[in-house]
Amino acid sequence: MKQIILALAAAFFLTGCCNIEYKGKELSPLQSSKAVVLYFSPNQYPKNSAQDVLGDAKISGGTNWTTQELQAKLKSFAAEKGANGVLIERIERVPAGEARPDQVKNLPSKTWVVGDNSSSASKHFREDMTNYSKKPEAQEEIYRIVIHAKLLNVTEKR
Repeated sequence: MKQIILALAAAFFLTGCCNIEYKGKELSPLQSSKAVVLYFSPNQYPKNSAQDVLGDAKISGGTNWTTQELQAKLKSFAAEKGANGVLIERIERVPAGEARPDQVKNLPSKTWVVGDNSSSASKHFREDMTNYSKKPEAQEEIYRIVIHAKLLNVTEKR
């Protein structure tokens, strides 16, 4: 039972988490991430504004994350660091390995008998897994989404 809980926890943390790497300075935190504006080009900066780059950030997430969710997480992170702007420099889909389609969709395979608790179940399970893994089309790539950005302090020029 303990091993099952550890395996589930490991699976959650491998696919369910996002990772933020940041190199830069910090200001006083903002009260809300709503005050943080996402920019996809320097042309989008407000006219008559100055941009102070606080630092470089990289956020990545596994198969459970969408780009929009990662951007929202990045906005929250920027608010914590005191940035009121985020310049998205690049969004990538990076291969992170391969998995069977039923693992990606979190569904049981057609050949697996989930509720079988007979003494021969483990033997059949091993045979099914061996046969399943021999199929060349049995694997599909898994990607991580990686967003590279600069955290900004955007102020009005006087």
